[in-house]
Amino acid sequence: MKKICLIIGSKEYQHKNLSNLPGCEADANNMFQALTDPLLGGYDKGNSCLLISPTLEKVRDTFDEIFQRNTEIDVFTVSFSGHGGVKTGNLFLCMKNTVTERLSTTAFPLSSLFTMLNEVAPKQTNIIIDACESGGVVFDLRNIINPELLGAKDTPGVSILASAASDQSAKEYPDGSGGYATRALVECLTGKIRVQSNRPYLNLVELGTFLSKVIPEAVDGQNPVVWGLNLFGDAFLTNNPHFEGEELSYSYHLAQIPASSETGIVIQKEARVLWDIYQNL
Repeated sequence: MKKICLIIGSKEYQHKNLSNLPGCEADANNMFQALTDPLLGGYDKGNSCLLISPTLEKVRDTFDEIFQRNTEIDVFTVSFSGHGGVKTGNLFLCMKNTVTERLSTTAFPLSSLFTMLNEVAPKQTNIIIDACESGGVVFDLRNIINPELLGAKDTPGVSILASAASDQSAKEYPDGSGGYATRALVECLTGKIRVQSNRPYLNLVELGTFLSKVIPEAVDGQNPVVWGLNLFGDAFLTNNPHFEGEELSYSYHLAQIPASSETGIVIQKEARVLWDIYQNL
């Protein structure tokens, strides 16, 4: 399975109306590390890209390079942390050289990404946006819901997670260690938070549904938005570190030990012996 990711952390801004966001660099580094970890995401590290505070031109060039180098992509994941805004019915992602008064020419419109995806057509695309007003992504869905493709064999799957509604702000930790939404998502991907243990993979829709309950409890006034279209097959984001195989074991659930971790592997190998000891006691 060919898996490629483009992770963007827009930490620094040149325009006076856009404050710097130190947590976005941490978000991007943590997400890239999780997705390219062979045991977790398994994304191709050599063909994937991590961009910190890029210009709009750099982002466009990177998309071009990725799609020129890689054809027939099975899973393509884009993650953005930074400023965002809705204007004229479109969601724009702000880059280092974005000017707030001219979003249409200096920021990255999400509609451009959807246009590229319609042409390249990865089998599964995951879009993660941790930005203010990111829920405005729903305004751009008309660019990816192509009636000519829907229902056809091997229709591409698309899953989207936005950290906040279209009229809300996305919060980050005061110490600059990351955004609330991205940190929680990474903790799910790495196994620190257990989402489910009955399937060997995690998909973005189930993660978004889980976070839509967790985030509002931690951050008042921030409600993640999740959307997915997958007509054929299962949507993949990463491997599930809590998958226990065919035989489920309460030991993982109670101790919150990921089955794929070093400790989990040891437990799995000695599971029968451990259960015998427990039953004898």
